[in-house]
Amino acid sequence: MTVGFVGGYAVARREAPETTRIVATACGVAPAEAPFALPIGAIGEHAPHLPLMVGPINIDGRTTVLLRFDPSLDGTDDTVIRLGNVLHLPRTIGDRPSPPTEIRLNCRNGTLAAVQYHLDDSASSFTVVHHTDDFPASGS
Repeated sequence: MTVGFVGGYAVARREAPETTRIVATACGVAPAEAPFALPIGAIGEHAPHLPLMVGPINIDGRTTVLLRFDPSLDGTDDTVIRLGNVLHLPRTIGDRPSPPTEIRLNCRNGTLAAVQYHLDDSASSFTVVHHTDDFPASGS
């Protein structure tokens, strides 16, 4: 019975979609455990033209944000837009077609200041540009 369980677990683990860890940090160094993970790549494969909205996420005990993974954003800019409390993010890391394995949301002085995408040995950093609800977000 144990062999069957271990074999079933191994098959399920191999068939499970890869996930992206979402972490919040004050200094860019990720905590040991991620608050949650998302199968961004699998969602992108099955619904490539639909944005994915997740949240609200408590960043630092005071700041909450909704993450909107927008397929129209290519991830090659050095900024991302926060419109109200919605942060507009690309699904992939720069010019690589793969989703990141980890996304770090970095706060400074109680404000969401930067986002880092990590994949293998590379990383992309985005500065968060804040807009009020009166301004449209680019790419959405």
